[in-house]
Parts: sequence; structure tokens; C-alpha cells
Amino acid sequence: MSQNKIHLGTVLPAFIGIIIIVCLFFNKKIQLYRLNHSNFNLFWKMGWTIFSIWLISLAIFLFF
Repeated sequence: MSQNKIHLGTVLPAFIGIIIIVCLFFNKKIQLYRLNHSNFNLFWKMGWTIFSIWLISLAIFLFF
């Protein structure tokens, strides 16, 4: 990104990193919210499932 080359390969990891950092800072508040809102809990689990699938596909890509 510092070389003015902005595309999905640079933006997506940056976006995922920002989300993980925000989740780390607000972990207790997120967990309390999840306990009280079942719809958000479903969304949260789906998000982690999609992230896990993406991470596995990335590992497979890097392995080959």
C-alpha cells in the first residue's frame, strides 16, 4: 500500500487485521453482548466460520 498499489490482496489482509485488533480491545464487551443477543451470536459464529475457511484456503494456496 505504501507503493500506491492498492488491490484486494493488500486491502483484505489489512481489513482483517483491523477487525482482529478491534475484537481484541473490545473482547469483554463483545462477549457480554453475545450472551444477551442470540442473533448476534449466530452472526459471530458465521463470521468466524467464514474466516476459518478463508484461512484454510490461504494455507492450502501457500503450501502449493
